[in-house]
Amino acid sequence: MSMGTESLGTFGWSVEGDTFYINRGQEDETTLNVAPGRLFDEAQGIEFTRTVIEAATAPAGVKAADIGEFNGTWELSHVSAYGAFVDAKKAMEELGESMGFSDTTAVIRDGRANLLGSGELAFTFEDGVLVNKLLASDDGGLTQTISLTEDGSLAYEMMGLGFYFTKTE
Repeated sequence: MSMGTESLGTFGWSVEGDTFYINRGQEDETTLNVAPGRLFDEAQGIEFTRTVIEAATAPAGVKAADIGEFNGTWELSHVSAYGAFVDAKKAMEELGESMGFSDTTAVIRDGRANLLGSGELAFTFEDGVLVNKLLASDDGGLTQTISLTEDGSLAYEMMGLGFYFTKTE
């Protein structure tokens, strides 16, 4: 358990009926009442509630008619990592340096893309998307794709990560 950056240690817990026990049977035992979506102790003014957050999903991809539809400057809006969505700033703090990314833009011109400041890569236009096959091997190697989405954003996908951009110019 932690509060902010301060560690409050570890504890055991259990639920029996409508009671949530922390450190049951120990000197520092704490009990809270259980109700749908909340834990509380009215006498002490303690209440924990749960807010259900709608699951984020990636916008569906659409096929571009020609390679020129990708041209422009795009700004990173959010990142998905194996299904979990993170805002752009937080993602770049966590991933940026380790993956060689130095900014939050994608600049694309006729199949040549500088993605997140990592240097220019050449992509081929295949079936409505841009494709770059790195480290080709029998099992496909590492493939990166850039696609347009139904909401007008741009999706750059590689190694289970999805980087989503909005067009700035």
